[in-house]
Amino acid sequence: MDFQLSKEELTCETVKEMLTHLFDEGGITERIKALFVFCCDLAISCLVRHGMELFKQMILWISRYLIEQLCDWVTKKIGWVRRQR
Repeated sequence: MDFQLSKEELTCETVKEMLTHLFDEGGITERIKALFVFCCDLAISCLVRHGMELFKQMILWISRYLIEQLCDWVTKKIGWVRRQR
């Protein structure tokens, strides 16, 4: 992915909005996979375009989103225990 956001546009709130948007459609497993791919691409893009400082900040924001949003969402939707088939 090629992210065209400037350094000034990359805020914690912008990142949270982008990550939340990934959960608008699709199956749960697909959404989670897409989230991790997107996060990797976003972090690498920040490193390449803006350097280590913004990369570290991006990792912090992504981690915060995963802990504060995704973990709770998974718990409510499907839980963390593997279901028997």
